[in-house]
Amino acid sequence: MKSLSRLFVPPLFCFVVLITGVPIAYAGCLDDASDAVIGLLSGGATVAACELEELVQSIKNFIKLVGDLASNVVRNATDVANAAAGAVRGAADDIAGALNGAQRDLGNAANEAAAMAAPQIMAMAPITSPNPAGAGTVLARGGVQAGPAPMGTAQRAGKVGSDPRPTVAQITLPADPQRLRAALQRGTQQLNALQTSVEQGAARRINSALQRAGDQVASHMSAVGDIVQTALLAPINGLLDTLKDLVTHPTRLLDPIATIDGLVQSIGRNVVDTMNHINDVITKDATQTLQGVETDLQQAQGAADSGNKLLNAMRLAHQQKTDAALKQLESQLNATAPPQGGAGGARVMASGAYRFNTAHSKIQATLQKSVAPHQAIASKLKTDWAAIQTRHQVVKLRPLDVRTKQTAQNELDRMFRGKSPAEVENAKQQLMNRARQKFGSDPKLMASIEHNLNGYVHERVAPAALPPSPGGKQVLNPQPLSSKQGSGQNKQLPAVQK
Repeated sequence: MKSLSRLFVPPLFCFVVLITGVPIAYAGCLDDASDAVIGLLSGGATVAACELEELVQSIKNFIKLVGDLASNVVRNATDVANAAAGAVRGAADDIAGALNGAQRDLGNAANEAAAMAAPQIMAMAPITSPNPAGAGTVLARGGVQAGPAPMGTAQRAGKVGSDPRPTVAQITLPADPQRLRAALQRGTQQLNALQTSVEQGAARRINSALQRAGDQVASHMSAVGDIVQTALLAPINGLLDTLKDLVTHPTRLLDPIATIDGLVQSIGRNVVDTMNHINDVITKDATQTLQGVETDLQQAQGAADSGNKLLNAMRLAHQQKTDAALKQLESQLNATAPPQGGAGGARVMASGAYRFNTAHSKIQATLQKSVAPHQAIASKLKTDWAAIQTRHQVVKLRPLDVRTKQTAQNELDRMFRGKSPAEVENAKQQLMNRARQKFGSDPKLMASIEHNLNGYVHERVAPAALPPSPGGKQVLNPQPLSSKQGSGQNKQLPAVQK
């Protein structure tokens, strides 16, 4: 394992503060007095090594988060694409439902009309005057009274103001059977013509458009992977590569703040833009195709509306068999009659006819709902990164502070001053074991700690209580290892006065 002290450089320390939020107080690296002692004996190198180790671990954790983001982006982009396809299918289903309703109404009307126009004996019901005084008086065809002889003069004189003879307004004329039968047959023909016109014209075009829109959606679904790869996975993978390179070669990243910030901002910005782009790619062509059926669907609904009005007039004439009902039917037949070479009712606009704007609004609402979670992800990514930058933008590399140094010195004195040789050796062993637990993988750093510890013991503890030291007395003044010291043999550190 490479020496951690060799990897410790100012830019990396700044980066650990940015990524992990380590405060100035050496969080996690000076948990107690023993850590302070080891930090002092190493000249601050163990603190640096600890922070660098935390940096490497935090970067690894960050790499996992970014990897999860990449996986989620692929899945979420697929979800957005499916939602877009579903929105188009929903609009297509609405169109198909409206067309089927119009065709169903025309088919039912044509069948009912055919039953009414079928050859049958059309018996004329007696028509009676509604006048109570003339109740039971049967009117012959043309309104001529066919009852008892008129009253005499004397009788009429005694009935002034209550003439029992019906007025013209009170007479209900029966329909001419031949005209009525012809009108019903004509109505049936017109309903059949309306039905055929819709089925062979508007319905065919609409169904063809629905099929084409479905094909357009399916053809664009395959493009989603390329969009995600180019717009999202490329920058995410770029961030992953940068972080992995930092773990392997931390000294290569000279400006981690600007580098990581640019990547994070790019990813956050592209998340929503890409999701909206996916929506547009999936829906644009199909939406234009569906919009093109508006006129045809309105034509089919108009034909059904005209057919319904004609059927109602036929019902009334068939049930009442009156001249007035027959005239209403003939008027409706003329209104519904197709122009020369055209289909009847094709140009009539039904009340509440289909409008594509309604379907388009539903599509947009579905798409906005599918993108909303990704807008939240992008916003949180930017907000969290901005908070990290704000908290640590002025963080600088620093030596052990005075308070930490004093704590370490006091702890050393407590551990060794006034102790017997056996107690001194035991304390030394415990302290070295503690250091070895954290930094045993770096033999050069461990040698530096032991070297400075021996110097302190020989300087501060009575020489008579200790075995002779091969190097003579030393005074503790630990300094951080230079690059040459870290890569070569350990040199004796300069001494500091008591």
